[in-house]
Amino acid sequence: MKSPALPLSFALTPEDEAALSDLYRRGTPDNTLRAWERDLAYIAAWKAAVFDQPLHWPEDERVALRFVLDHAIDLTDRFGTSAHDAASRLITLGLRRTLACPAPATLDRKIASWRAFHRNGHGANRAGHPKMLGCNCAKLVGPQDRHANRQRAQRDK
Repeated sequence: MKSPALPLSFALTPEDEAALSDLYRRGTPDNTLRAWERDLAYIAAWKAAVFDQPLHWPEDERVALRFVLDHAIDLTDRFGTSAHDAASRLITLGLRRTLACPAPATLDRKIASWRAFHRNGHGANRAGHPKMLGCNCAKLVGPQDRHANRQRAQRDK
C-alpha cells in the first residue's frame, strides 16, 4: 500500500531526516525504515492535532501516555473529546482509517517505534516510562474490542 503524501506542516525535520539516514546506513531493513518513517509522521500529526505543537524530542512522558490512552479506546461514540477530534483529523489526512481503536499489535508497534526514536539519538527514552515498558496493548483492549477489530480488518480487506 502506498503511503499518502504528508502535508508540509508534518514534513520531517532535518534532524529527523539525518536520524533516519543514519539508521539506514547501519543496515536497518527497508521495511523497518518505512514503518518508522510512517510512525514518526503519524505521531507528529497526532501531537499537532492534540496539543497544537510539533514533536520535541525528548517528548514528555505525559505525551507518550496520552498517546496510548487516546489509542486504547474506541472513539466512535466519543464526540467532542480531544481524542475524537484528533482521530478525525488524522483520518482526513489519510494517516488513520477509522475511529475504532487500532489493533493491539499496531499500537505496540507504534510504541516500539517511539522507543526506537529515543534510543537512536533523540533523547531520554520517555517511552521507557514504567507504565509503558510493560504495556501490552492487547491487555488494554478488551476481548470484545479485539473481536470487533478482527471483524473490521476482514471487512476492510
